Amino acid sequence: MSRPIGVTILAVLQLISSLIALLIGVLILLFRGFFLDSLMNNPEFQTEELMQTGMVGTIVTILGVGMVLLSLIGLLLCYGLFMLKFWAWIITLILQFMALLGNLMGVLATQMNDGNPGGIVLQLVINGVIIYYLLRRDVRRSFGQAA
Repeated sequence: MSRPIGVTILAVLQLISSLIALLIGVLILLFRGFFLDSLMNNPEFQTEELMQTGMVGTIVTILGVGMVLLSLIGLLLCYGLFMLKFWAWIITLILQFMALLGNLMGVLATQMNDGNPGGIVLQLVINGVIIYYLLRRDVRRSFGQAA
């Protein structure tokens, strides 16, 4: 069965975001000292506990390694979407539901703080559209599910 154009678009977007995350993660690890200096000059990180225990350096390293690992998972997911693998469909659906819930909480938190939730609402709509698309009968069928 041929791959629906929407799945191809999702896979390409996954590829782009994964490559950007990989680049950011590698840059954080390569320029760890620069990021460490930036954080050390940030008043939020200038608590005694963080300074004495060296936690700021650990935070930078964990952030860089985490970005690299998440980007590699994203690249695997991109491959699965391109190849119409059922596991990629399931994982993408789960991640979109999680993002939808997170963005919904973000909208509520922004409203409670009298902020403007415009960007979060846009992300919420995008998550909803992707979930709707993935649950369409023709898309499910292309991933090997019975309609």
